[in-house]
Amino acid sequence: WCLEFRRVLFRSAGDGLLDKELLKYDSVETIHHIELDKTMIDIAKTHPILSKMNSGALDDPRVSIRIGDAYDYVRNTDETYDAIFIDFPFARDYNVLRLYSREFYTFVRRLLRDDGFIVVNTPDSEFYPRKSDDGSYEYKAGEAWPVYYNTLRAAGFSSIVPYSSYLEPDNE
Repeated sequence: WCLEFRRVLFRSAGDGLLDKELLKYDSVETIHHIELDKTMIDIAKTHPILSKMNSGALDDPRVSIRIGDAYDYVRNTDETYDAIFIDFPFARDYNVLRLYSREFYTFVRRLLRDDGFIVVNTPDSEFYPRKSDDGSYEYKAGEAWPVYYNTLRAAGFSSIVPYSSYLEPDNE
């Protein structure tokens, strides 16, 4: 099985690290990178350690950086994408919390092409429940995965597949 996608939308994490990873795929023609904080982009481009870690990915001609609010972008754009990657911080206030809403993911689903997919970073989440003594499965108190899952379902996503991924070791 070969993963191929041409048009990618990536929101948040202005460090350029995911851009670097996505650019490894020959099929990628365009990455629309939406970032709220221009300063983060500037640091990622100019800080010697961070720019070395991201291999200058933010200067690649296939990466189009748009400074702005991700919620407003997905609500108002007519663009469509083969893949959408979402990497937001912990939801600690309303402005961030709305990025985890059913409404937001309904807008995201509208931007996907028929065979498209999304990848969502789910902070504060372990999606593997523990098996209790009676054989049922349970999440620990305060576990966020059921909330993410139900939000994506309510937004119209019918196939939701959790996975774990570990980052490559940090550069020395």
